[in-house]
Amino acid sequence: MLFRSRVAQDLAERGARDIFVLTPGMHSEWTRATTFAYFEWCRARGVAPRTSEELTSFPGASTVEGLIGAAYAATREALDSSTPPDAILSLILGCAPAAARAALDLGLSIPGDVLIAQDSDEPALLVSQPPITAFDFFPQEQAAAAVRALLALVNGDEPAVQSYTPSELRVRASTAHSLTP
Repeated sequence: MLFRSRVAQDLAERGARDIFVLTPGMHSEWTRATTFAYFEWCRARGVAPRTSEELTSFPGASTVEGLIGAAYAATREALDSSTPPDAILSLILGCAPAAARAALDLGLSIPGDVLIAQDSDEPALLVSQPPITAFDFFPQEQAAAAVRALLALVNGDEPAVQSYTPSELRVRASTAHSLTP
């Protein structure tokens, strides 16, 4: 899928050379495919991929609060390392704001020192400080397409040819400017 490499490409166009990916692990097709697309994107550019440990395996990560705490800790550790990343990409809903908090707590500016994005949009990203870039997959349109296909099946009809719903990268303040040279 185009979006999987589009976010990484957008970060790179804004100066990112070392993208750290927060991942919940490889338990779903979505995160597996997105992580593999990131690995391919890195391979094509001769860049070493950097991902968090499987955040869902962190102690306490079985709750939303625990998962967000794990994302904060993983981001803070990466940013406080001797080779900090210059961009963070979260593949976990709710975790990009935790990454932003970790960066700000370390005294880093967003987007001056580090860029932050999430693979899928959610309302929390609009009110995060700063607001965070993400892909909008237009869930209302996805739901409508799914209902149309289901109703066709229930009525004994063949669903329409597989349809695709739009997606759009919503660039917000967390990546609105290039990194400070």
